[in-house]
Amino acid sequence: MKRFRPKAWQSVLVLAALAPVLLDGCVSIGVSRSKTDGAQADIGSLEVIVVEKSGDVAPTAARVVTRLVRLESGIETPVFDSSDPTWTMSELPARRYRLYVSYWIDETGKARRFAKSDQESFKIRPGERVEARVVLNAFPTGPVITAAAFVGVGVLVAVLISSLRGLSFNLSGTSRSDTNLERDESKREQPRVSIRIYR
Repeated sequence: MKRFRPKAWQSVLVLAALAPVLLDGCVSIGVSRSKTDGAQADIGSLEVIVVEKSGDVAPTAARVVTRLVRLESGIETPVFDSSDPTWTMSELPARRYRLYVSYWIDETGKARRFAKSDQESFKIRPGERVEARVVLNAFPTGPVITAAAFVGVGVLVAVLISSLRGLSFNLSGTSRSDTNLERDESKREQPRVSIRIYR
């Protein structure tokens, strides 16, 4: 019975088939910080901007709902919800917060959930301005790295199993066991010649 041996071109085809899924866009939130002048004690500010792609400067025209909650002892307290692409809260108590991006509103006014939403936790310090930049079509590096790791582990397991069975991978697609079988068959086919010497 002939055993299946994966080849390089078959691996390429599998990765090509998975590419549309792995490279599909997803929502991503990035946070940057800066100091403000004339800072008040225990007060900071937050600015949120929602864009389509990471390189965009102008905000999106889509109505994406962002939700800010305050985190205190593991309890989430709602602070602010908005479907505007940009909004600012200038007097936020210096605490820990979390920003959610889970759904958007279509032309009919119906809420639609993102297939891949995101959330980001951050702390606002006194006299600090935090900018949360929401990118709707970000490149999902996490799934790609995870998939690459799974593929690498799969190849390693296949090689180990083949080694235990006495097989080895090579570019010609021929294994050592096949070569040994051919050599054994050729020996069987050769006629045996016996020489007897009469005196």
